[in-house]
Amino acid sequence: MKKTLTLCLIAALLLAGCGGTSDTTDDTTAADTTTAAPSATDELDNRASMDDGLGSPDLGGYEFRIIADTNASGVNYRYVDAEEAVGDVVMDAVFKRNSDIEQRFNCTISLVHTADAGQLKGWTQTAVTAGEDAFDLYHSHVIQAGNAAVSNLFVNWYDMPKVDLTKPWWSQTITETLSYKDQLYLAVGDFALSSIGQAWCTFYNRSLGADYDMGSYFDTVNEGKWTFDFMVSLAKDAYKDLNGNGKLDNEDQYGYLTQHQSSINAFLWAFDNPILKKDGDEMEFVYNTEKLAGIIEKLVTAFRHGDAGIRNIVVPLRICHFFHGIGHQANQSPAVRRLWRRCLLSCRPLLPSCLGGTPKR
Repeated sequence: MKKTLTLCLIAALLLAGCGGTSDTTDDTTAADTTTAAPSATDELDNRASMDDGLGSPDLGGYEFRIIADTNASGVNYRYVDAEEAVGDVVMDAVFKRNSDIEQRFNCTISLVHTADAGQLKGWTQTAVTAGEDAFDLYHSHVIQAGNAAVSNLFVNWYDMPKVDLTKPWWSQTITETLSYKDQLYLAVGDFALSSIGQAWCTFYNRSLGADYDMGSYFDTVNEGKWTFDFMVSLAKDAYKDLNGNGKLDNEDQYGYLTQHQSSINAFLWAFDNPILKKDGDEMEFVYNTEKLAGIIEKLVTAFRHGDAGIRNIVVPLRICHFFHGIGHQANQSPAVRRLWRRCLLSCRPLLPSCLGGTPKR
């Protein structure tokens, strides 16, 4: 039980991004009679000062062991631990987060094993099945994390003491969506930087847009008028065969650029049409609908079988593979950076969401 409580304490705080405090302070100041709209800074300050309810027990130098996958941009393992501050904003925050936790609880945080997501799942299954005490937290790609969860490899988050999933540093959407009959085997907290950094979104190249007198579209988005059809209409005339070889390649300019794997999945959420709906503990597949058929028709038309103008704005499948899991690669490869700059609109991640599970013992 002591070991379970130890790993629960560290997991709870680590996944919180070290955002809470160990105690609360009463505010005896007279209330201000004026009311101001809360700012983003106020919200962050409130989270930072919130009591995490963990206290500061001495864990006697316990080593909290994390395993993570090395897929795509490497965001999963890269931001687990940092040996020192290096002048990078994110890595220095990781270093401070871990250092604060280690000092508060008298423990150490270590990244003890990394592998490809598929291999990591296999390694985890072997270790758990053999009853090995090999790790404390599993951090990996959503697909393989899901496979591991249904393989009965993790404990139920709801059974872990000191873990309060209602705290704001936990993803309430993930908790609600993945909970079933009071069971939850995967969770996302602020620790999972990829859940933010690799969220799919659309980028607008304002410099290139200025060449076409397109202006700003912030109002269009805020008014709910940014639709898939509108986006395609903007992009359809932006293609240019810059190298003059008569072929679509990564030296050309595009109106819209993405890849055909994860980005296509993201459109199901963009169109507000997940294929599985949940009502309490009842789940329903909703794939056989006119709306979903319409979504698929639009995507296939735009990305595969569109008219000449639309075909010209979409990178063909053989090139799309180049952009799978672009993440940090966009910051590392000059060729990729140049290609994104030659694109009016692009759908890509900032930095697939990753989830944490604790091993079943």
